[in-house]
Amino acid sequence: MLCRNCGSEVPEIAKFCLSCGTEIGSTTSEVAIQTPTLTPDVTASDLSVTGGATSVVASLHAEMGSTQSAASAHDVPYARFLLHSLGFALCISVIAFEIADSSAHGHWRLSTTLVVAAVLAMVFLLLAHRHWARIKKSAFDDAVYRRKLLSRSVIFTLLFVITAAIVGGAIGKSGRETGEMVADLREMSRIDARISQARNEAARTVPAQIEMYKSIETDVAEFDAVLHRLQTELAVYDAKFPELHDQTVKSIRTIEVAIRRVIILNEQITVAREIAPLDPAAQWAAWRGRMQPLRNAENALDKN
Repeated sequence: MLCRNCGSEVPEIAKFCLSCGTEIGSTTSEVAIQTPTLTPDVTASDLSVTGGATSVVASLHAEMGSTQSAASAHDVPYARFLLHSLGFALCISVIAFEIADSSAHGHWRLSTTLVVAAVLAMVFLLLAHRHWARIKKSAFDDAVYRRKLLSRSVIFTLLFVITAAIVGGAIGKSGRETGEMVADLREMSRIDARISQARNEAARTVPAQIEMYKSIETDVAEFDAVLHRLQTELAVYDAKFPELHDQTVKSIRTIEVAIRRVIILNEQITVAREIAPLDPAAQWAAWRGRMQPLRNAENALDKN
């Protein structure tokens, strides 16, 4: 038996507690000392706590899922808008390149690349406009981010277009210059062939030679103009393509020799014009005294 006041053990026959003096009486109760048994059962309070935690975790998962869904709904229109904007910028850049290249060449050409780029640019523009409308109506839209995205898309598009136009213009200019040089080389060859043919077919008499110089006067003037253009064009070509310097230098030397030949030819034409009115004896004397030294100087160019 235990005292209900101090908890001390008392004999069953005792009336009072030997420690504190409290009357035991009939109200004394027996307290059994028992070791609690651990069981896997969950109490009602435990269930309430566990259920609360489970509901909290479930709600967190639901919120995370909704956040991810919202993020996906928020990101997809922006990503697609950006993708289609870049596609539009690329197509517009191709168009700018083609236009700049054609302008630099000095002629307009409607290429397949230009047509395809124009069609794709319209498609990308319509798709970008559609996604932009979705962005503006989206509940997750951020006005500040939207303005930044739009301004940066416009800036990137302008940069692409300007860069493409500059590159296209440079390539077109280089192509035009090369084309002009090739055309002048062909023209030089044609005029040189006409002059050579006229000189070779003329009879070896003073009157015939005087007529020959009269017939080639126009060709010699054109030949001189083409040679001076080629001299300038080859200098530019040499600066742009230094790896071909040795070959270009040889062409420049050939042009310089041809220019010196044209100078002598013009002097010969002048002499032929001046001795044309003379009688045959005077023509022969003038030919030997004035024309022959010029012809010898011309022949000396072939030996250099």
